[in-house]
Amino acid sequence: MFWGNSFSFDGIPSETYNLFIGSFSASSTSSSQGSSNIELYSQSIYKRSTVYLYGARQTPVLELDLEFTAPNEIVAPEAEIIQKWLFGHNRYKKLNIMQDDMQDVYFNCILRNPQIVRAGSIITGFKCTATCDSPFAWTYDKTLTKTYSEPDVVDNFTFDFLSDDNDYFYPIIQFTMNTFGGDFVVRNFTDNDRIFRFTALSPNEVITIDNNLQIITSSTTTLRLNKFNKMWFRFLPNRNSLRIAGDISEAIFTYKLPKKIS
Repeated sequence: MFWGNSFSFDGIPSETYNLFIGSFSASSTSSSQGSSNIELYSQSIYKRSTVYLYGARQTPVLELDLEFTAPNEIVAPEAEIIQKWLFGHNRYKKLNIMQDDMQDVYFNCILRNPQIVRAGSIITGFKCTATCDSPFAWTYDKTLTKTYSEPDVVDNFTFDFLSDDNDYFYPIIQFTMNTFGGDFVVRNFTDNDRIFRFTALSPNEVITIDNNLQIITSSTTTLRLNKFNKMWFRFLPNRNSLRIAGDISEAIFTYKLPKKIS
């Protein structure tokens, strides 16, 4: 539930323009119990009483109907500046509601359907719809960092990915090879023993993998797809039992958590 009336959008606090949240309403997948609606992908098979389920996903995206108000009249030149700040973007921007229990959470959204609110001929605020990129809000980026001094690493550990989404999440992984170079392997025992592996890398090489976009970059500027087993790494919701092994000095997992807001 929102009770904060200050906000920031695209990194700019609303106090910059003496603007505040006057009212809001939300339409999303969230019910009164906080559960999410599911869209099923299935097919009926002739002479079979059951339906074959291919999969499911949470849908639709979260939308917030917002009204921004000012305690004083908004003069026309200032109204133009505010509208350029809030509206007309072609990329998602971060909307953060300023309240204690939401400081680490933002909505990745585009503000659509803008309307000017007037009292007579005086501009007092704006209305719009915030259309998000998913059924969820997001935490700001978090990192899991593992550092090693020994030459041949074998590290078993568990990681709790506290997501409100029941689907996989694909983090960004950056790892640094040690002074010898060689291999890097992450095994997720919880994910059917799934193995993410790079082989025969150079000493001190730094590899960055965006597992969601499936992009690999190397500090050597050399293409490294041929060194990779193409099993993109993913977290399961809740507990993941992991093993890092190989010839590395550091591995950093960068992720954010999908969070239900109701």
